This record gives sequence, C-alpha cells and structure tokens, in this order.
Amino acid sequence: VDVPEDLGTPRNVAFELAECRAFTKKSATTIPVGRQLEVVFESRRGGVADHEAYGVVTQGRGGHVMRRRAPYMRGALRLLYGLHDARLGTADAGGRLVAKVCRYPMLDSYEVALASARCTAVAQHFARLFNRATLQAGVTNPVEVVFLPCLVYEPPAAVPAGWERVGE
Repeated sequence: VDVPEDLGTPRNVAFELAECRAFTKKSATTIPVGRQLEVVFESRRGGVADHEAYGVVTQGRGGHVMRRRAPYMRGALRLLYGLHDARLGTADAGGRLVAKVCRYPMLDSYEVALASARCTAVAQHFARLFNRATLQAGVTNPVEVVFLPCLVYEPPAAVPAGWERVGE
C-alpha cells in the first residue's frame, strides 16, 4: 500500500473511558457487515523452491456488529474503539474485540485493513516458530509469544448509504 507523504488532517474525536462495557443504542452504532475474514500466513522452506503464501479463512457470514461511538485510545495511526460481535460470544466471553480505525481518512480503506491483517499473520507465524524453538531447546520456563488474530470485516454485498467501515 502506497502511503502519501502528506496524510492530511487526522480525525478530531472525543474519547471515552476504556472501562465502558455496555453496548447500547446510545453508546454504540450497529453496523451491517458481510463476511468476517482472517488472513493466515504459510511458509515452507526447502525442496525446489521456498514457498510463502497468504490465505484467507472465512470466519463468518453477514450480520451486524456493534462499535462504540467514541474511541477509547489513540495510537500513531489508529483510533481504538470497543467492538462487539455477537457471533463470537457475549461481550464478556469472547465477543469483545477492538476495532482499529485509521486516524487519517485518506488511509481508511479495505486494502490498508488487509495489509494490517497480513502483518499480523506473519507475526503469528514467526511467534509459533519461536515458541516451538524454545521448547525444542529445552528452555526452562519459556515465555510464550502470542499475537491475537486480526479479523477484517467486509462490507455487505449491498452497501447501505453512509456505511461506515468497521475497522480491523
């Protein structure tokens, strides 16, 4: 993804406390979504040629997610929002997620979200290799490195007027 030198003006937002857990009509927006995707990375070394590939695993079909109206944190390039996907469980049992939305509208695209998911997939792959190597080396009390999956929500087939990207 090409990133322009001038990103423009970042979004101006009001923040909320991170501890806010309720997803109500007043505190959250219901967003229709298409498929939920997880990008996976596969690397095979040896043989005739090295092989590295990205795969996409469809986690779910269309539905709705709820995203908090106000972000609770700001990073260098992203705003973080509370997100709830009822297909993954209740808000306290697996259904609580973090939606990352670009601070700069110019970078807020589906392609940028997929690029972030690919980076996470590569990090997960190398974390698994590291964890396996520490176990095989017999390291006492090894630290396990874990990267959480990065899910990308596609827009629905018929995008409603004013549809807001969920984030990744």
